[in-house]
Amino acid sequence: MGCFMKNLFSSIVKLNVISYGLLLSSVSFAYDLQNHNCDHLAGTWTGIGTLKWYKFDCNYLSVAQVGQGNPAVGEVSVAKSSGPFFCPNMSNAIVKVSCQDGVVTLKDDKINVAGVLSYDGNFAQLNGTLLSRVRNHPFTLTVSKTN
Repeated sequence: MGCFMKNLFSSIVKLNVISYGLLLSSVSFAYDLQNHNCDHLAGTWTGIGTLKWYKFDCNYLSVAQVGQGNPAVGEVSVAKSSGPFFCPNMSNAIVKVSCQDGVVTLKDDKINVAGVLSYDGNFAQLNGTLLSRVRNHPFTLTVSKTN
């Protein structure tokens, strides 16, 4: 009976050590998620976007100039790079850019996209909608900071 109790106690100790290690790693991971670099959004961002226009893909090149602050004002320009003739050719907008806990949001009356900012604060993939003509269409935007 003594050997059984010794093995049981040893197994319980090992499980507790593993559980404690997993708890610490999950706390560390949660801490890292909350500490994305939201402080350095200002600057020029470039990227590509895809607008789902009914069953078609409209592809765009984008440039955004984001001002200081959080929230900040951003000037966004998108120009069609490929897609059917009925895809909108170009759009310019002044948007509100905000970042909280690593989640970047761009919003105005035509665009509503959000996504996770990379840990270094230089890359984001945003998903949401873009109002084109009379309805919202799914829109994906991938951007990188250029300065």
